[in-house]
Amino acid sequence: MPGSGKSSLLRMLAGLWPVTDGAVYLPLNIGRAGSFFLPQRPFIAVGTLRDQILYPDRAASQDCGDEELVGILKQLQLAYLLSMEGGLDAVQRWDDILSPGEQQRLQFARLLYHKPMFAFMDEVCTVLPCVCARASLCCTTCGAVVVAGCVSLP
Repeated sequence: MPGSGKSSLLRMLAGLWPVTDGAVYLPLNIGRAGSFFLPQRPFIAVGTLRDQILYPDRAASQDCGDEELVGILKQLQLAYLLSMEGGLDAVQRWDDILSPGEQQRLQFARLLYHKPMFAFMDEVCTVLPCVCARASLCCTTCGAVVVAGCVSLP
């Protein structure tokens, strides 16, 4: 439903907009056992492919094997990115070389890596319809999923 304030609500939940009345209670953690936000336009940092998946964490805090990261990329049909020189440690300007759909799937890889308790997604289905088809992957790892602007979840 356009204009109903879905994105505004998510911005408030993410702490980007102030709460002027009432209270909002969310887990303090970002990522595992906390909350995770996927904006409509993905944030893609300069760095390695591994950095993109682990964001906002750093490679030093990676708490799984590379096999899990590769598996996530395969689930999202991004395994071909591993063929770049350096594989997971390939440094690229990912925002320049990836299409908007690939960037959205890479952002979704973060969600599958972090396995948050709550995931808040802003119109990911309008940008990349296959994310809706794969939302069940997230639902199995998250306690709750809030999707704004997506009308066709399985």
